[in-house]
Amino acid sequence: YELRRETAWILGAPDPDTVVRERSIPLEQVLATAPSATAFPGAATVCLLDHTISLVQSDGSRVDTVHQVWRVEAPAGIERYHTLQLPGEVLVLRTVLPDGSRWEPIRTAENAEILMPRLAPGAVIEAAYRQVLPASRRGLDTGVFFFGDPGLTEPFVRSRWELRLPRGLAWEQRRHAMPAPTVERRADGSSWLVWERRDVARREPEPLQPPPEQIVPWARIVTPPSWDDLAERLRDGPLTGLTKPSPELERAARELGGSDLPARERLERIVRYVRDRVRRPGGERQASRVLAEGAGWRLPVIAALCRAQGLRADLVAATLGPGFAPPRDPSLPSLEWFRDVLLRVELPETGPVWLTNSGRLAPIGYVPRRFEGGLVLALDPTLGVTFDRIPQAAEQAHESRSHLEITLSGLDAGIVLRSTVRGLWQLKERIARTPRARLATGYVAPLLSRPFPGFELETFDFPSLEKAGAPLVLHATGRVPRWLRPRAGSERVRLPHNGFEPLPLSRHFASLDERHFPLVFTDATVRLEEVEIRLGPDWRLERLPPGDAEVTEIGTLSLSYADRGDRILVRRRLSLHPGTVDPERYPRLREQLRRFDEAQAQRIVLRRTR
Repeated sequence: YELRRETAWILGAPDPDTVVRERSIPLEQVLATAPSATAFPGAATVCLLDHTISLVQSDGSRVDTVHQVWRVEAPAGIERYHTLQLPGEVLVLRTVLPDGSRWEPIRTAENAEILMPRLAPGAVIEAAYRQVLPASRRGLDTGVFFFGDPGLTEPFVRSRWELRLPRGLAWEQRRHAMPAPTVERRADGSSWLVWERRDVARREPEPLQPPPEQIVPWARIVTPPSWDDLAERLRDGPLTGLTKPSPELERAARELGGSDLPARERLERIVRYVRDRVRRPGGERQASRVLAEGAGWRLPVIAALCRAQGLRADLVAATLGPGFAPPRDPSLPSLEWFRDVLLRVELPETGPVWLTNSGRLAPIGYVPRRFEGGLVLALDPTLGVTFDRIPQAAEQAHESRSHLEITLSGLDAGIVLRSTVRGLWQLKERIARTPRARLATGYVAPLLSRPFPGFELETFDFPSLEKAGAPLVLHATGRVPRWLRPRAGSERVRLPHNGFEPLPLSRHFASLDERHFPLVFTDATVRLEEVEIRLGPDWRLERLPPGDAEVTEIGTLSLSYADRGDRILVRRRLSLHPGTVDPERYPRLREQLRRFDEAQAQRIVLRRTR
């Protein structure tokens, strides 16, 4: 920073300290205009001032001077600010009490936590610090400046951001819920941009709300980015060097053989080979080390062996698909979007096949729903950067199905469960590594004991557990002594439940009476549960619940019952998908979920026959 000051003096430019001092807002002015504590009911603290002055250099680096003032409104606010850790050179740090006395903390090492003295309701904390920030790879990128609290915990009385931009520096503005800045042009060709926002109210956080960037006003200044810039970062980033040749990979390629086989068969042999030799997950990514250690990422090993077998295989950076990630501005590309790595193998007969890090036992070509429709960025040695879209997968690849038989014998119940789940390949891999005795006591018995307290496990099996691509299948049998508990002297009994636990959809999606923010659901599931209750000679049906069916903005729900004489059939199906529900449409969703939860809560009633 001192070097920057000396450079400014040599060039005849204004002294940075003088510039900042002239534009600073004195504490006395902040306190004189601060609203009273009654203006913020329910707030533990209030930010009276959040002011940043950014002096940007021609290379995109900058010096930020940050001045912040908070007031403690309630005892809970003392806990929030009793220690501070400022990310730069501390210029001012003190507590100001209502009587006007000022107390400075004892400071130790730079960037260490600092204990603030004399905090109590009514006390004011003033902090100012300076940061010297380097340019980004593409020049200037200020990051997002929020004109409010991104954590939605405290109101902001005044937020102000001032930037001095030098002549000749290319820049663009991005903003959300903010007007265009005030622009002050100077004789030396520089420009000042000034944004200010006052009285941003505190909002209670809500479940499943959008990210802060879609709620709180913000602004950002960047050097105009390009996809070519992103490609350069990718070229030097996470995909390079993972598949470089090594003696271990050459030896593995010789063991494989079969280079004259059809492309699909070669790929399947390679995947089986890697599954057998890399059986444990881990953080290692370099192909030769993964193969030598038998643990780590399998995709680089598969890619390297595909290339050795004459197959085109590209490790690609991938984004999440639509609905699983917040909206993105395509004019402002970022490497942060591409957080996942996939493998694309080109087969001449059928086109590209996609492989993911979904587990050792995932089928070839399986694409988790969160990636479907996402963008991938690949480095082609001839064409440079290329783009592709991840295809949509078949709907049934993401379903879970279960069939439960409950056979009544007196008050006892015999249980037979058959469940099939597709997509949980990593869970399947963990189950395959777990000893059978531990599976019985740590997984299967607890799974059935939740809906059936007192459940006694008799047999269980996971068919095709080691078969790659096969779904996770569980067969289990057992019994529940005294599952039915009729009242003394009564001939009727109400079932403890109708074969499955009620899903608390209202509690999960609609626990609030009203919403200020949209409800954003970014998951997807298809769940089908069928129950067959065999009455036996001791019971007959007295009453069936009516069931329910709902079509909502985040999916469809259905619950139905059928009387088959000596049996009762129950069917529940949920098909949920990503969706956004605006606050004005939220009451309808809440009512739909309430009706479905009420339908789930109703019970089948039986009557004794003897």
